[in-house]
Parts: sequence; C-alpha cells; structure tokens
Amino acid sequence: MDTNLTIGIYCNLLLIWMHVLKMRILIKKRRKVTRRWWVKPHLSIDMRQNFGAHRKLFTYFKTSNHEEFFKFRRMSVQQFDVLHDLLKPKLQKESHRTPLLTEIRIAATLSLLAHGDSVATTAVLFRIGKSTLYGIIPEVCKAIWEVLQPIYVRCPQNENEWLKIADEFNNMWNFPNCIGAIDGKHCRIQAPANTGSAFHYWVLSI
Repeated sequence: MDTNLTIGIYCNLLLIWMHVLKMRILIKKRRKVTRRWWVKPHLSIDMRQNFGAHRKLFTYFKTSNHEEFFKFRRMSVQQFDVLHDLLKPKLQKESHRTPLLTEIRIAATLSLLAHGDSVATTAVLFRIGKSTLYGIIPEVCKAIWEVLQPIYVRCPQNENEWLKIADEFNNMWNFPNCIGAIDGKHCRIQAPANTGSAFHYWVLSI
C-alpha cells in the first residue's frame, strides 16, 4: 500500500511539473517581441539612394573628382573598375528582395579596409545593416583573394621565373640573389604584465 501511494505521489508531481513547463513555454512565446519592421527606415532603399555614401560621395568622386576618389578608396577609378569587373561574377546574387549592388558591397569593404573604420560607422555611412555588412566583408575579401592571388601573388612555377624575380630585385634595388620580400604590420597592444621591454617597439637605425 505504501509503495502504491509513493508511486501515485511521484506521478502527480511529474504531471504538475509537465504542466509548469508547458506554462513557461507559453509565457515565453507571448513575450516574444514582434519585429516593428523588416528593414529599419534609415536602411531603406530610398534612404540609401538619397543619403548613402555610395550615391552621395562615391559616385560623385568617381565621375567628378578622381583625386578625392583615390583618397576615399586608396585606388584610382580605373583600378576600381578593373577590380569590380573581376569580382562581379563572384558577388552577384539572386534574391526575392533586391540585392545590394556589387559596387556598393565592394566600395563599403574597401572603405573599411582603407581607413580602418568600425563596421558600425561604415554601415551607417553606406546605409547598410550592420549584420549585413558583417557578412559582406569576408565575402568580398575572399573574392578579392581568389581573383587577385593567382595574378599578383602567384608562386613561381619554374627556375626561370625565380631568376626573373632575382633580376628585378637586383636591377631595381641593387640587391642580388633576392627572390622575395616579407613585410609586417605593427599592432599597438597593452603589454602583458611582468614582460619588461619584451613588447617595446625598437626602431633600428642604420
């Protein structure tokens, strides 16, 4: 009798617990916030066309002021057009909504790379969603690498190509027997504790 009573109590507790779980799920569903809009007003197509950096700055510099365009993109108009033509086949998309122009995606990525702005400020400047831009940047960078690496960073395939590089170094810089150069970038960081001068930037003067 005691065993049956205990089993009955446990079964009732289990049913109560299941009911509580159902109630919590229903409450969470009711609390779910409904999206106010699919696209935020300041990111609409009209706002992008009327106030976005691509339409207001990029297009103007490209057609009327090539010097400012070079400062804006760190490349000439002709270089941008060549790059755009190379990348366009890899970046074209089909969607039920109008996709961003490939030129806008490339321009926004180059702006961030050229000036070191944050994703948030670049997104506002071009009137693109921040999460959208986070997806665009690696996509464009990957396309740039895939297109330009075989042309400009191709590894020499035979002895004659290596010798040609060595000749160019020798002719241009009077530096014989050199087949390549490695560059680096200094990143400013907070030195770890108790490291002394190990992380100091020492400039060697010759």
